[in-house]
Amino acid sequence: MDAEDDELAILQALHAHARAEDEDPGLVEDLIDLVRGFGSLDAAAEASEQAERRTDTQARELSATIDLWCNLPDADRSRHR
Repeated sequence: MDAEDDELAILQALHAHARAEDEDPGLVEDLIDLVRGFGSLDAAAEASEQAERRTDTQARELSATIDLWCNLPDADRSRHR
């Protein structure tokens, strides 16, 4: 068995346990989907971190653009509208 199979087996056991205990298995189902989609929970976490870094970079770029715009003299702002 590889890591994905191991993780899926553990998550499926947790899923069965949650259902047997009348608990909501929704979180476990989400984790199972992540393992199936990314190959492992570690890969899903890495993809999430990369997306967060991209979002942070985009937010910084947008903030810099807004700062630049706000610091333009009024005459320059009206030309760029």
